[in-house]
Amino acid sequence: MKPAATLMLATALALAGCHKSEGGSAASSAPVAMTPGNAITSAADATVGMTINGEIKKNGDAPAQSNFYKFTYTGKLRDIVKVRLENKSTTLRPEIKIYNSERSAKFDKYDGTPGANVEQDVSMNPGDVIYVEVTPYDSVGA
Repeated sequence: MKPAATLMLATALALAGCHKSEGGSAASSAPVAMTPGNAITSAADATVGMTINGEIKKNGDAPAQSNFYKFTYTGKLRDIVKVRLENKSTTLRPEIKIYNSERSAKFDKYDGTPGANVEQDVSMNPGDVIYVEVTPYDSVGA
């Protein structure tokens, strides 16, 4: 089954080709399939630089659930990290919510257009942790 979306996190310098972050570069990282957490307290562990394939789908009549990931920045210098949801669906209206290490909301980025991509830049220091929630914004990806 084709993934409905790809979630990428890469440092600004890695995207510009200036250096490859210790966690790798989303531009060169092969997408991986990973089981997401279904709540922020059970977020799947990931590293900045990973590219993750995923889906937002419904189970029966229940509303589609969000996917949660916990990203750790392993770089040695402060950098700008780009969180990007690349939508491969024609029906998913994408939304990403970004939380700090205390699970407090920092950013909420969405697009009400089915099939659109969304991205948000986040400043991170070495060792910082962010949680990323990929939500269906009242839609599903097919």
